[in-house]
Amino acid sequence: MDQKQLTLFIETAQLGSFQQAALKNLLSQRAVSKRLRALEDEVGTPLFDRQRNQVVLTPAGQHFLTRAQEILETMHAASTEAQRLGTHHAQRLAVGYFSPFDGALLRPALSRLTPHYALTIEEKGMEHLISDVLLGHLDCAVILHHLPLDGPLDQVNLASETIFQGHTTMGISAALAGEGPTLAPQLLTQLPVIYYISEPSTYLETGFRHSVAPVVDHLTIHRVPSFEQLQLLVGLGQGVSFYPEKLLSAVVNPHAGIVYRRLAGIDTANETFQLIYRKDCHHPGVRALLRALRQPANGR
Repeated sequence: MDQKQLTLFIETAQLGSFQQAALKNLLSQRAVSKRLRALEDEVGTPLFDRQRNQVVLTPAGQHFLTRAQEILETMHAASTEAQRLGTHHAQRLAVGYFSPFDGALLRPALSRLTPHYALTIEEKGMEHLISDVLLGHLDCAVILHHLPLDGPLDQVNLASETIFQGHTTMGISAALAGEGPTLAPQLLTQLPVIYYISEPSTYLETGFRHSVAPVVDHLTIHRVPSFEQLQLLVGLGQGVSFYPEKLLSAVVNPHAGIVYRRLAGIDTANETFQLIYRKDCHHPGVRALLRALRQPANGR
């Protein structure tokens, strides 16, 4: 199978018609049917249920559609990266991050590096970032290091540099916030605490539970799949969330109907963002990134 064949399969699945896919690709309906039959033969199972006036995906076809889309995205990303490396004599630098907030930390620093390095930037869960740096898939990554991992980073061949520290603040719907400069910790037992990270991960949940454990022994906390959804739910009073206080202005919409306040009686000075990299890393781009992150443009 090749890229054109996968693209034709996806378009046919979306259109539900060999004829419509043929018209879109300036092919005959017979040619489309023949190519997709060859794909089914290669996969080893029918992907379409051919009905009189339409075609629908079989269960195997539904599964293959998801995989085909992932394959094409990977191929496109690899092609784009190869083209960038081919047209730039710059050295490749692969950087990972986990949230819009550390993305905001990275953005001005990486912009200073773009003339000199061909950048690959990936958003992943915390555990995934750590493993990818250890395996060499990423040169470095930003993580939030506010609780112990399985062991100190320096015991797993990782070095780390603190690039930002600050207080945690809570976001709550303006309609529920009430008066006063802080929020009562008991609020956490009344509304679910939600957080965003791009893929399933328990790291942020564990860290937040650890930070409020001295005063809150029971709370409901769960992940949502997008930052936009998180802000919508918080603004509508369907939950509360935690944020790095000093980075709010770089990320959040001031008109989202959310107010941000610290929790009363809880030490909120636990936001420590670190850049991690392998101890044996000699990539000049990692050192250049560290220098850029320490410049005052990051608002620290």
